[in-house]
Amino acid sequence: MILEWLKKLFGKKRGYGFLPEEQDERDFVLLGSEEILGAWSYIPKSQKKVIKTLEIKNQAGQNTCVTESISCQKEPDEGMLLDPQDLAIFLRSTGDMSSKGTSLSAAQSALQTRGVAEKGYLPNKYNTWWEDFSNPKLMTEEIKQNAAIHKSKSYYKTYSLDKVLEELDNNRIGHTGLTWKTGYGENYPYILEPNLGSNIFGHAFAAIGYNMNYNGEKVLIFQNSFGKDWGDSGKFYLRFKDFSILKWGVYFNSDLDKDKIGWLSIHQAQAVKELGGPKIYLIQGEVKRHIPNEVILHLLGRTTTFLEDKENILSDIKEADPVGIKDISTDRFKQVEEEIRLLNSANFINDALKEKYREIFPTLF
Repeated sequence: MILEWLKKLFGKKRGYGFLPEEQDERDFVLLGSEEILGAWSYIPKSQKKVIKTLEIKNQAGQNTCVTESISCQKEPDEGMLLDPQDLAIFLRSTGDMSSKGTSLSAAQSALQTRGVAEKGYLPNKYNTWWEDFSNPKLMTEEIKQNAAIHKSKSYYKTYSLDKVLEELDNNRIGHTGLTWKTGYGENYPYILEPNLGSNIFGHAFAAIGYNMNYNGEKVLIFQNSFGKDWGDSGKFYLRFKDFSILKWGVYFNSDLDKDKIGWLSIHQAQAVKELGGPKIYLIQGEVKRHIPNEVILHLLGRTTTFLEDKENILSDIKEADPVGIKDISTDRFKQVEEEIRLLNSANFINDALKEKYREIFPTLF
């Protein structure tokens, strides 16, 4: 009787469970436009964007926020509910999760290599001891086989608001976390106040959208795992200007193979010449963007620093719109304009180049 009472008492606690100190710096990192082109350049496609999720999770006392939010992230791709308990059991079996929680890295790696089972195989009784909830003996061969069906091809993280907004527009849910503080998101308008409250523990959640005018603020929209009665029907908000508090990055799943994501990560913001061809591309996120001429290459600051795609990976990378003047920051444009003025006055620009520069800087010639 006393044991059951203690279990119920334990179950009333919310639980957190994100361990930021265990993040893996070997995870692939993709940049956003503001890091590549020198200015925040991504313009969201909507005034308000919310990706529909299949379920509002409730970790109900277990420190499973990381597995709850990664399941939320993957479910729309699979078109079915997935089981955070299954992933917690697996991570405990490999030594990557304890009653204190786990890291974003560990969960993303598990989703990519092992997968997560559909709901229906496990009891999902949250109001119990961690040792019972995460008992590896619950992981049957049938569960393992089902989990293998629901894997991600690869994943990456970004520290860029620009990239997060772009991926939300692409209907990709983000997976992130921070040091949670007392009172976070509990009162209207449910916007996190980074400098208020005292630290509690690490907590993970899912990025599901943005709103360009929420109570006069530009905000990201997050879905929590404290149930539908918490916050704004399970959601809370973070101002764009406070994005830096997500200092462990935001993770996204990718349809590309791990080797291609790795190549993209290494070549972020670089200009790469195609193998056996004349075209040069700027690598930006998961896409390549054609650099049409020497002037744009100069404006990008890559005139003498482009590489050749000796591994012939470019042909497998999706092509986006070519790089143009609109992508160049005002400061960079003015800097190059002054460089061209000085070079021209010293007669260091030939007639062929003058014609190309004249289109961009007509007042200089």
